[in-house]
Amino acid sequence: MYFMKHMYKVAFCFFLLLQVGIAVGHVSAEDDSDLMPDLYRTQDVNGFMPDRVYLRTMTQTYCKGYNFVVVDGRIYVKKDNDKKWTLFLKTGLPFSKDNKRVRSYFTPPAAVREICADADSLFAFDSEGALYNCYINFGTKEKLFSWHKIFGWPKRSPLVQNDLVRDKRGWSMGVRRKDILWYTDRFGNEHHYGTMGLETVYFLTKDGRHIRFTDSGLPTDFSHSIQCPLDGTFIAENISVSGSTIFLIGSDGSMYTRLIDFDTMGCDPMFFKYTYNYEKQNTKGSDYLSNYTTWALPAEDWHRQPSIPVEGSVRLSKLISIAQTGTGNDARELRVAGCDEWGRIGFYHKQLTEVNWAFTPAPLEIADSMFLDKTISAVAANDNYHYTGYLSLNGVTIPSYTCTVRDVPLTSGRKLIWPHHIAWPSERMNIKNSIQWKCGRTWLAYNPRFLTARQKIILSRRSLIQVNLSRFLPRIPAR
Repeated sequence: MYFMKHMYKVAFCFFLLLQVGIAVGHVSAEDDSDLMPDLYRTQDVNGFMPDRVYLRTMTQTYCKGYNFVVVDGRIYVKKDNDKKWTLFLKTGLPFSKDNKRVRSYFTPPAAVREICADADSLFAFDSEGALYNCYINFGTKEKLFSWHKIFGWPKRSPLVQNDLVRDKRGWSMGVRRKDILWYTDRFGNEHHYGTMGLETVYFLTKDGRHIRFTDSGLPTDFSHSIQCPLDGTFIAENISVSGSTIFLIGSDGSMYTRLIDFDTMGCDPMFFKYTYNYEKQNTKGSDYLSNYTTWALPAEDWHRQPSIPVEGSVRLSKLISIAQTGTGNDARELRVAGCDEWGRIGFYHKQLTEVNWAFTPAPLEIADSMFLDKTISAVAANDNYHYTGYLSLNGVTIPSYTCTVRDVPLTSGRKLIWPHHIAWPSERMNIKNSIQWKCGRTWLAYNPRFLTARQKIILSRRSLIQVNLSRFLPRIPAR
């Protein structure tokens, strides 16, 4: 009898310890079979169940009116004016309200591993890498606080992290809709978001040099990519996105931003008109009709952000965050976790177009592995290609001419200036002209005023000289 009472006491004490453990820290529910690990050791930078979320990470995030955290595989929510955290939608797990016979029905996952919120949307990945999304603010015609596991268009289907992105350095999600209201193209023309807007999911790949993405209007795969800054040689340590504006940081503390998504790249002629020719339009972005005006191409370039001065005890981390703060392209706030010159922990912050950074102390918990290591290079060798081909006149190859194009990156919608070299046995000519790369098609344009007398004779017949790269000689990586 005494033994039984003793065992009851032990069991009761164990139960109390378990409850205390849940209240003060994580009790890992991670299974060895899980494809997605629990990231709380590096991503819970805001602390355990913090008063507020200061930086958006893969386990802690915020958007208009809401803070979210992942604890032991469950999503907790805290509204801006609330004092306590509660399980999101009472369960903390995505669940379906649909009939079991409907294709959109799904069973709740075992655990949630990663989350991201922006504007009106909350996205989550479960322990198997499957995506779920929930609308939490008015902005779409979708029902609020209802989980979905199917994504994309034209066929809505589950999106699952595959080998292209599973070993990512980071991921983030951005919503460009009514809170931003309009997009300003490179000609200064404003364009209303329309009736739908879009949510785009961006993944920084394992090598830190490419960004894979998909959105609510694309097939559920990661076949689309954006090249990182410096012609793809920049190595980013982390990524954060809000309102389609990407924020990257390198190991040396250099930072870049760029507003880019499938629509602004010029890849959506089904819904938008595009042009490379300058056009000035007077319709304001607050006017819905500006959605139908012509969008300028190419999309905006990467912008290098002002550096944070590293003096005294200043240390910067790879924990970065961006959040939309109003209408238009520039309404974004950047944050970087770190220590100031007196060694205080907090975050540096500024608006997107401001020059100077300010520091705010905050109760952050930054793992040593998350601080930047300046001994690691932030720039890699160029891995673009050289192409070698030939000249043809009216479909007939011109003998003795060879043509080469150097440093060709076939990614990211933008206008590129490449040096083209045309060689004759006794002479060599370099031509610089615009080659526009857009969604898998190229346009090659040569200006006759750059040609030599011998080549002008050929052109005088009003025949077009084309550089044929479809049968290029072996592709040689640029050195």
